[in-house]
Amino acid sequence: MRIFFFLVLATGWLWASEVRFSLRSDPRTMDPLQVSDQASEAVRYLTTARLVRVHAKTRAVEPELAVSWKLSGGNRVLTFRLRPGVKFSDGTPFGGRDVVHTLRALLDVKRNLPAGEELRTLPIVSVESPKADEVVVKFAEALAAPALYFSEIPMVAASGGSAGLGPFRMAEYERGRQIRFEKNPHYWKGAGYPAAAAVVVEILPSAEIERGAWTAGRLDFLETVDPAFFEQIVGTGAARDSGPTAEAEVLWFNLNENAPIPAHKKAWFQNREFRRAISRLIRREDLARIVYRGRGTGGVGPFLPGSPWSLRRPAAAAAKVEEVVAELARSGFRRDGGGVMRDGAGNAVEISIATNASNRARMQMLSLLQADLGRAGIKVTPAGLDMPSLLERMGGSKAYEAIVLGLTGVSDDPNQQMTVWLSSSANHPWRPGQAKPGTAWEAEIDDLLRRQLKTVDVGKRKALLERFQRIVDEEAPLLYLVHPHALSAVLPKLKNAAPGNHRPRVYWNIDQLEGVR
Repeated sequence: MRIFFFLVLATGWLWASEVRFSLRSDPRTMDPLQVSDQASEAVRYLTTARLVRVHAKTRAVEPELAVSWKLSGGNRVLTFRLRPGVKFSDGTPFGGRDVVHTLRALLDVKRNLPAGEELRTLPIVSVESPKADEVVVKFAEALAAPALYFSEIPMVAASGGSAGLGPFRMAEYERGRQIRFEKNPHYWKGAGYPAAAAVVVEILPSAEIERGAWTAGRLDFLETVDPAFFEQIVGTGAARDSGPTAEAEVLWFNLNENAPIPAHKKAWFQNREFRRAISRLIRREDLARIVYRGRGTGGVGPFLPGSPWSLRRPAAAAAKVEEVVAELARSGFRRDGGGVMRDGAGNAVEISIATNASNRARMQMLSLLQADLGRAGIKVTPAGLDMPSLLERMGGSKAYEAIVLGLTGVSDDPNQQMTVWLSSSANHPWRPGQAKPGTAWEAEIDDLLRRQLKTVDVGKRKALLERFQRIVDEEAPLLYLVHPHALSAVLPKLKNAAPGNHRPRVYWNIDQLEGVR
């Protein structure tokens, strides 16, 4: 009872059926089409709706604002039939005009809205609404499964304003403290939805503070937890392991030609034999066993072995040091009498690998990578940075040598990984935003991924994706380290929680969750 009264006094807001969770930072924007950060994405998920969605468990494409859709015209025309009677949270009717407005805004290359990055990879020639309940999208070429691209696009009102179509609408926002959402009285699912009367999202700047708030009962769930904390709560009924994810912890080297790093290091990183040798030194089974306490799978590539697109090979075992030293020797590297690896000009091979210092698992991975590469006389200097500094080096100054980070928000669907692999993408890790592919193999990847997008025949599409994966293996631009399990912490009293292994993991069914206090 004392805890109950403390929470009332501390938060000011407490509802009998509210759901409470946390974000690490304030959202950068409330515009659903401008979202590029996780906090803003969470707000968008609560307050908007899409034409279709991908079920977090089955991965099937399901109707949301569109009750049906069909491909015609030789897979060049996609027609959506809209759900009747849908209204925005302010009571304004929703219809084809709003869909056309949203899609045209996202397709505008001059505006370059973040929410449309994947959509702009499609060869869309027109978007029209011949009827109030119908939207027709026409493509220049036949496409395999274009409806999936619309599963992440939030519909906004053509008339402007902040009204949304999601289960909740924002009620109050105290910057740096919390955001409170109330039920959308016009939510399209009707009576009984959403189940909770409100959602309260606290702004908590670190994992440690989040864990403390959850342990105290102030939060219903932690969307993601690290393996160390997960092991502490196993046996309490709150630990949820939803299995391996398509997301991965990866290592890449700086391949930007204008990067402010020594020329001899650029030469190392641009040498595919060097990248492959580094990959062969990494003991991925140790990363999964030690860092992730066995709750991870050694990195295998863009697709997990269970994916229909995967080459179905296991994680590569670390090679013998002597073999890797011999491989490097063919590229002019030699170990000196003291065991130090040197290039052909005599430069000691020393690499600074950066990551975000607040992530305990990644910092531990750097220590293990330091030991792995050290076996061959390669010196690794771990560099823990705050996330803003790390992002600035990645996308701004390019002042880094190598980085370990996670590929988050990706899925097993090849089309939803294109923003990572297309050379022109701002999310292309090792050399983003290329005006034209800088290498022949990047050009081939671009071509393969664009061709598979419009290949209807499953066998032919799989062949294209197998070639794509073999190039990734051969060129090693991204070294896949670990596919972590989706670990979360959920209080048993949170009703209807069914965490999955795609993001959002716990609140993917936010309109069904109900917290009891």
